Amino acid sequence: MRAAVPSADITLQPVVTDNLPVFTSLTAYNYTDSEAVSTVLGGATVLYDAPLFYPFDSSTPGWWDNLVADLLQARLPVVMFATRGTQTTSPTDLNGGLNPRQLSQMTTALQRAGATNLLKLACFVDNPSMEGIYTSFHGLPGGTVMDLSVSSDWNDVFWLRGVKPWFDTVPSQYWYRVNNRPVIQWWSIAQKWFSNQQGNTSKLLQFISDSFNTAYGVRPVFIIDQTWESLDSTALTQPDVIGVNDWFGPPTKSYTYTALGSFISGTAVAGFINPSYFDSTSSNYHNANMVIPRNKVDGTGVNGDTFTAGLDAAVAANSTFTVLEGFNDVREWAGLYRSAASAWSSPGQYINLIRRYSDLRTVTLRLEAESCDEYLDTTTGNSSGEVDQRSGNLDIRALTGSGWAVTNTAAGEWVQFDKIDFSPGNYRFAIRYATTTANSRMRLYVDGVALPDVPLPATTSMNTFDTISLGQKTIGWGTHTLKVMFVDGGVDLDWLFVKKVDPMLTIKSTLNGFYVTAERGGNNVIIANRTAIGGWEQFSADDTNGGTLSANDVINLQAHDGLLLSAEGGGGGQLSVNRRRAGGWEQFTVVKLNGSGALVNGDSIALRTVNGQYLTVTSTGQVNCSGTSISAAQTFSVTLGTQ
Repeated sequence: MRAAVPSADITLQPVVTDNLPVFTSLTAYNYTDSEAVSTVLGGATVLYDAPLFYPFDSSTPGWWDNLVADLLQARLPVVMFATRGTQTTSPTDLNGGLNPRQLSQMTTALQRAGATNLLKLACFVDNPSMEGIYTSFHGLPGGTVMDLSVSSDWNDVFWLRGVKPWFDTVPSQYWYRVNNRPVIQWWSIAQKWFSNQQGNTSKLLQFISDSFNTAYGVRPVFIIDQTWESLDSTALTQPDVIGVNDWFGPPTKSYTYTALGSFISGTAVAGFINPSYFDSTSSNYHNANMVIPRNKVDGTGVNGDTFTAGLDAAVAANSTFTVLEGFNDVREWAGLYRSAASAWSSPGQYINLIRRYSDLRTVTLRLEAESCDEYLDTTTGNSSGEVDQRSGNLDIRALTGSGWAVTNTAAGEWVQFDKIDFSPGNYRFAIRYATTTANSRMRLYVDGVALPDVPLPATTSMNTFDTISLGQKTIGWGTHTLKVMFVDGGVDLDWLFVKKVDPMLTIKSTLNGFYVTAERGGNNVIIANRTAIGGWEQFSADDTNGGTLSANDVINLQAHDGLLLSAEGGGGGQLSVNRRRAGGWEQFTVVKLNGSGALVNGDSIALRTVNGQYLTVTSTGQVNCSGTSISAAQTFSVTLGTQ
């Protein structure tokens, strides 16, 4: 009988963001099912890009469980939730859209998913809504402009009803921090909603900082919208302001990246349609200036090009913090959620694009069976009759606690995940399943090539799940397709788990006795000057030959943050650690100096570039690719670890 998979092989690891752009996504939580399907504008029904799962109702636990599952597959390290404030200071007041007290549902969903260490939460203050809180608090007519010089409103509106409820609701362990200080991003203070900005926004921010410090014992840092800077020359003098954001805007401004000192704040959108575009009573009816197409801003590309351009720009700018607007923005056709929209290449298109840029190491990934991109189901409709379903015929049932499983499977049915990004290397695949029929077989296909069938041991009931490996395969850099087939049927499938198993390689210079490190985890210098092994001194040795790391294997080396080491020009000079894709310059041959066969701890090796030069440690500890022969400067002792 096969043993269950070790927990380390089916446990998600946190995303590493050292010295990389950090991506977050502004995420709404004010939906009912009908609002996610269509709306009426100018008397006509207009369809949204329909979410794959329904009901799309943020008052239900299942909605939050789906959100967490999607965020975990996207491998976003941070999710941003807005506060539109609360009408009262009562901790039990949950009324109102984007009332931050509702975020207890998010932290509870993270607990149900066992993901409390995988996502941080950032606060976004939706300032125009604060104007609505202001008019309600003072009993003023709607639309009354808020005077920012009235200091009592800094407390009554912005602090007690805007910021504090968010941080009172979200436990501090989840707060996203920069330099150990919680992040608050502020949106527009345009004159449409506010007055007397000059000289007062810096005072408002100082009041919030002081109040926050009194309440929580730490000062936050602020990222402000560009309107703060343009309408108040003192805004940037407030010492907690670290960034300025210029947002986005149709028709061509799909991303922006703005530097304030060394902090670069960005926003990128996958596409956008102002609802007035569909409103025949509006002056913007069918006005192309209200639209950012998803297929390049000029509409000449394919779906996804606009978003990819924004993500590429984040990398080029080395953005510190980029907001992806907005993860489930159904109402502005700007969403990144899993969708049944026919124009999208697959339901998970945008989730996979996010992961391509946010998780370079691709060490762990959990693919929920019910969230597959394609499937074969031989029965019509969802035979389980569960409330929480996806559109189409895939049979799904709810699991105890949280989550769903594909159920009522028949022989030959399958689920498939498209365009899943991998860094090069060796991967194990495991499933979580239930079956009462011993030896029901499962089969994994990678890019259409089948691994051997795996017979499953029976579980004690269909509500008792176990794990089993479906095999291991060497995979090259890029996108790949994974298909799980129910060869005999009668198996319920919870998820497919992907785990990279290449060893972590640490090399110690024979010349100076120090360990080689990628400073700041990567995207910096490579130098041999460390006396102990930490994360920055470990490199994923992605073995393109497969099997055990051995003499003469060709490997790629990923730094702690997932960037690849590259011998510029193929060798002969500079060694960089800044590549996101593997090519010839990123290949190194392992030259074992004390024999042949598999590498073990203490072995002496050299690393040869594609052009025949060797990694070399200079007298100052710098590492380059200048060596033409092997001596002490080209020799390293090996320590091997696990991912």
